[in-house]
Order: sequence, then structure tokens, then C-alpha cells
Amino acid sequence: MSAEPRPVVRGGADAMFKWACLGVAVVFLSAILWMINDVRLHVRRSAQVVEDSAKVVDQAGKVVNTDLPEIVQRSRETSKAVSDALPRSSIGSRRPRRSLPNCRRISSS
Repeated sequence: MSAEPRPVVRGGADAMFKWACLGVAVVFLSAILWMINDVRLHVRRSAQVVEDSAKVVDQAGKVVNTDLPEIVQRSRETSKAVSDALPRSSIGSRRPRRSLPNCRRISSS
């Protein structure tokens, strides 16, 4: 047996298979790169939305901080007005409850 190198075939089935594999690899890598770019763009858009939301929250926090003393004062005035409008009852002294007729009292242990 001779150990001669195999001649390089310039055409035929082997060359077509190599070009087909190269084409499939290029299409696959192109699809992967397109998906990675799409994910990158979505992350960038999401970061922009988060940044805009942070600005809105910061603005709302400033408004609450400036208006908070007034809000607390109004709440105190409202609770005092409601408390004054309610009928007075003796909170400390409880009258014993009347038991209903034909009902047994259940004692808790």
C-alpha cells in the first residue's frame, strides 16, 4: 500500500458539502448575533424606563416632603373634629353584659 496523499478535489460532492456547511454556519451565527443585539436593545430600553420612573419617584418624594407637615396637621385637625363629634362614653367603666334568656354562658379557660 502506498501512502500517497489524496488528491485535492476542486469540485464535486465534497466541495458542495463544505460550502453548504459554511452557509449554515454563517446563517446560524447571523441569527445568534441578531438575537444578542435585540436583547441589548431591550435592556437599553428597559434602563431608560427605569431611569424615567426614578425621576418621577424622586419628584413625588420631593412633593411629599414639602407637603408632609401640612398633611399631618390636617390629619390631626380632622381626627380631633371627628373625636369631638362622637358621643362621649365612659371608657373605663364597663357594664356587665346581659345574658340572653335560655342561653348558657361559655366560660373560657
